[in-house]
This record gives sequence, C-alpha cells and structure tokens, in this order.
Amino acid sequence: MSCFTLQRMGSPATGPGGIFRRGVHLSTCGIPMEERMKLDPRNLACILPATLLAFALSGCGKEPPPKPVAKSVPVPALSANDDSAKAEAAKNAAQAARDSADKELAGRVKSALVAERNLNAHGIDVVAKDGAVTLYGTAETRMRRELAENIAGRVEGVKSVENKLAVVAGS
Repeated sequence: MSCFTLQRMGSPATGPGGIFRRGVHLSTCGIPMEERMKLDPRNLACILPATLLAFALSGCGKEPPPKPVAKSVPVPALSANDDSAKAEAAKNAAQAARDSADKELAGRVKSALVAERNLNAHGIDVVAKDGAVTLYGTAETRMRRELAENIAGRVEGVKSVENKLAVVAGS
C-alpha cells in the first residue's frame, strides 16, 4: 500500500503551471514504515537475490579439498596359474561369441515370423542354442503352428526346430 502525491516543479521555462511529478509520500500515509516494508513486493524481490548472493559468497575463500593420491598396485609375477587363467579367458570369450550368435539367430527367426502376414508372431518367443531353435507361445490354429515351424526351419543357420507352440483359438 503506497501513498502518492503530486509535486509541482516550476521553472521559468514552464510558466506558472509548471510540470507535475508523481512522488511517494511516506510520512503521512498512516501506516508504520515496518508494515509498509512487509507489504511491498519489491522488498521481497530484493531480499531473495541478496540471500542467494550471501549463500554463494559464503563458500568463497575456502580451500578446495586435496586431490586423492593414486596408489600403485603391485603386479604379481607370472605363475603356473596364468596358463589356466588364459585358457579360462579364451573359453569365456568363445562362450560369449556363441551366445551372441544364438541371440542373432533367434532375432532372425523372430523377424521371419513377424514378416509372415498369416501368422501372429507377437505371441511367439524364439530361443536358439547352437543352431537348434525352440518356439514357445501360442498359435491360433494347428496350420499356423506348422507354418511357424516351417518358416523357422527355412532361416539360414537353423539346424533343427522344436515346436512347443500351444494351439489356442483367438490367440
């Protein structure tokens, strides 16, 4: 809540009427100065940035924490177990390559099933292991169950197909 007055500013150039300027008249409003400061939103707009600035500057002048020192780890000397560790690592790498090839084969079979328009392949899961493909899920009819098996068998890399699809009408 603010009180405003008009102050007349006369000069020889403006003549007797002068120029009127609006000013804030604080002494005769009847509201104590403390209350006016609480009600004035401009005061809040000044207090918030000042508070943020104070918090930001409170961290200045402090030294940063020391950086951790890297510790050197001694490397053990080669032993007889290194040959077995290398063989184990090679075995794990070969297994990872087979797993990757199995996932790729399952993906190709699933893509071939999805490409068939007469088959709802979204209800069919495909698992591959060393070229052997297993189909899980449901098929609408016996003919569509057999169609899925035939499509899976035609995909390159498939050695055998195990069809575990259940015939469920409306699936």
